[in-house]
Order: sequence, then structure tokens, then C-alpha cells
Amino acid sequence: EMGLGKTVQVLGLINLMKPKHCLVVCPASLKLNWAHEAERWLVDERQVVVIDTKTRVEALDFAITQGPT
Repeated sequence: EMGLGKTVQVLGLINLMKPKHCLVVCPASLKLNWAHEAERWLVDERQVVVIDTKTRVEALDFAITQGPT
């Protein structure tokens, strides 16, 4: 359901766990929302990038892409 704070909870977990890299797979309609929320809530200086499905993600800090439809 929308509005329950799932995105912010995951970003809080990322802040706590401090992974070197992170890949978010979400519906295409939510990619920009994830980017906005990541820039707002992540405490570490991370490069947040919205990518298409063919982009190589190994060198990215925080990548957001869509899953299969």
C-alpha cells in the first residue's frame, strides 16, 4: 500500500548497514520518487543514479532501475 513509509524504511536500513553499493529495482513509475527520497534521506554522500536496464552498475554507489513488467 502507498504511504506506509517503505521507501524511507529501506533508506534508513541502508544508512545503518552502510553497503558499498546499492541497487534498487522498482516499477518504472517509482524510479524518480526513489531518486528524490534517496537524495533526501541518505546521510552518506552517494552518487544516486537512475539507470535503464542495460547500464552496467558495478561502479555506481546507488543505482535505481526498473524490473520486468
